Amino acid sequence: LMRGVSNRGLVVLLHLQANQTRGGEGLVSVASALRLWRMPNLRHLSLRDSGVADEGMCALGQAASEGRLQKLQSLDVGHNPLIGKMGMKGFMAGVSEGGLPGLK
Repeated sequence: LMRGVSNRGLVVLLHLQANQTRGGEGLVSVASALRLWRMPNLRHLSLRDSGVADEGMCALGQAASEGRLQKLQSLDVGHNPLIGKMGMKGFMAGVSEGGLPGLK
């Protein structure tokens, strides 16, 4: 999946859900694709109980700080015990720079 996103993009992708998988381990790759405008219309990202860790949250925060999550309306990263203070701090730093204006 991420190879296709990196090469061509998924401009019609609105929802990405990988709950209860190991998909969260790839959040760094997802964030990289977002930073390259490969998923410009993503509205809903759900990675509940999927192995998301600090590195992925920091990468998502970076994408937010660059304005790449302007259309995101919902984000679910609950039940990911590998997200610690560092990950939340990195994510919130990106969000505080105006990175998620559409989040409900």
